[in-house]
Amino acid sequence: MFSLFLLSKLNTKQIYNKLLTHVKNCISYNIVCAILDNIRNCIANFLKHQYRLKQIGGALEKHKIIAVDESLILHDNKNAMIWLVGAIDTETKELRLDIIKERNSTNLKIFINNHVESGTYIVHDGWRAYSFLDGEDSVYTHKTFNHRAGNFGQGNYSTSHIEGIWAWIKSEIKFIYQIIPHTHFKLYNREMEYRFIISKLNNNQKEKNFENLLINVYKLNNFNFYDEEELLNFNNYNYLIKLFIK
Repeated sequence: MFSLFLLSKLNTKQIYNKLLTHVKNCISYNIVCAILDNIRNCIANFLKHQYRLKQIGGALEKHKIIAVDESLILHDNKNAMIWLVGAIDTETKELRLDIIKERNSTNLKIFINNHVESGTYIVHDGWRAYSFLDGEDSVYTHKTFNHRAGNFGQGNYSTSHIEGIWAWIKSEIKFIYQIIPHTHFKLYNREMEYRFIISKLNNNQKEKNFENLLINVYKLNNFNFYDEEELLNFNNYNYLIKLFIK
């Protein structure tokens, strides 16, 4: 069976209640939260040190087309906004996501230069901040599709590939967590990126990949205990990890 964390789409409280059916009163809610936070940290490390080491895209002769877009993910009453910028290979579905404070030329240029290989053919929606792609020093070829005019392109030459990612992320957040605090969104964003990556794997590959992550979670072992009861609950940690992959 797959992990409670990634494949059941349960939120933290639901995972805690489900685990109670296995270990009764030998686990606390704080321990479950700590395990899940460590899993997200390991996911972030995996993405940074393994998955994201290579840029996506390549010269047009390689038939590499990258769709780039940005989307407002969180917006509260205090006018605090979180923007996501994303790039996806329209054929292989390799994905890169980052959080930006503003969707200006500086932030978009940094993102594209960090994650997209020189010479890549980029498709986007024509937002004015992409004007740097027309600069003399630009190392990319690009094409604009005006969404307001109902033009999203066709086939691999389409921004619909990245638009679909925004719809998927927003539905995942709403279905699983309902709301995510701004202060924690960076780790949750990495979780969503990882969920998308493993969705392309077969069942055995998914289990093996996540099992390797849990081994790293166990090695982290960086919990803060508030009392003796919390410390005693930690003795069940190894058993709990096994439950996540059964």
